[in-house]
Amino acid sequence: MKKVAVIGANGQLGSEIVKVFSQRKRWRITPLFHRQIEVKNSRKIAKVFAALKPDIVVNTAAFHETVVCEQEPEEALAVNGLGVKNLAEWSAKNKAVLVHFSTDYVFGGDLTRKRPYSENDPVNPQSAYAISKVAGEFFLRTIAKKEFLIRVSGLYSVAGSSVKGSNLVDNVVKKAKRGETIYMVEDQVLSPTYAKNVAENLELLLRTRKFGLYHMVSQGECSWYQFARAILTFTGLDTKLVPVKTDDQKSKVVRPRYSVLKNSGLKRINLDMMRPWRENLKLYLQEKGFLR
Repeated sequence: MKKVAVIGANGQLGSEIVKVFSQRKRWRITPLFHRQIEVKNSRKIAKVFAALKPDIVVNTAAFHETVVCEQEPEEALAVNGLGVKNLAEWSAKNKAVLVHFSTDYVFGGDLTRKRPYSENDPVNPQSAYAISKVAGEFFLRTIAKKEFLIRVSGLYSVAGSSVKGSNLVDNVVKKAKRGETIYMVEDQVLSPTYAKNVAENLELLLRTRKFGLYHMVSQGECSWYQFARAILTFTGLDTKLVPVKTDDQKSKVVRPRYSVLKNSGLKRINLDMMRPWRENLKLYLQEKGFLR
């Protein structure tokens, strides 16, 4: 039985990993929360892990408030970059496997892109958040000896965001039930992904010990507007849904217009168990009790 420490266990992804892995007999799971471990503090990491002695460390902790990252780039780099460096150094020294999650935001510089990104495509970050995540990727792949780097996209889960306390799916449903007009961008295309499906596929991947970089997202692509339209269609809710452009948002964060990922690495080892985005969305809505 392998001992697995999950950092960020109360977040959207961390909570799903804890639930899925806890149902399998081969893993002994220890959930870790921010009050217990701080990835920016290498001494704290060493102290916590000295007691746990994990075989595998799964890091889902991240500073992902994109607007705040623009305001506090040093903090974003400290958590998303140097925090990963600390974990990578500990894992290399102690011969542990390190799993770290990155994002589709590492791409986005090519405004004419219409073809999904594979793991071999060069990164091109456009925001402070994206740059900090790329820094974490480089630290991981340079320092860690046994690492899984997983890029995900548009995550949603039953737990909701540890920062926002909810997710886009739930927010669309709530606004629709209140009869509010919903505005959603139509020129940002990605692969929205149910975090539970990521946890399920990760559990299978960790059995292989085929270390490296993997994209792990739902099959297919859609805009946020199309995703919201699917939510309303599945739930049978009727409210006004208005498409808007990214430039209309006047955001200080540069967001990728096209950041669809292709699970090339998983396909290469015959382990792409990620479902189509519509199927994942329907499963999530069923679990939340939103379907009639």
